[in-house]
Amino acid sequence: MSVRTSLLLIASVFALAACGGGTGTAGKSAPSARAAAQDRQQDKKDTSVFTPLTSTIDRAKSVQATVDQQAAKQRKLVEEESR
Repeated sequence: MSVRTSLLLIASVFALAACGGGTGTAGKSAPSARAAAQDRQQDKKDTSVFTPLTSTIDRAKSVQATVDQQAAKQRKLVEEESR
């Protein structure tokens, strides 16, 4: 085996070891792995890539409602003073 082949083999072993360093479902029992999957699905339902946009829309609607209320009060005051 040449030096180049040995270095390539060692580099491959380190790369594979770095990729598989996390704890997977192999060490967990089936019910806990299933519960973790259900938790992840629930988290996905609660948040999405559109969550920031929808929360911005909700805030804008709230601001618009406040502006509309203030405009109605102002109109009412103007009408009362014009009488």
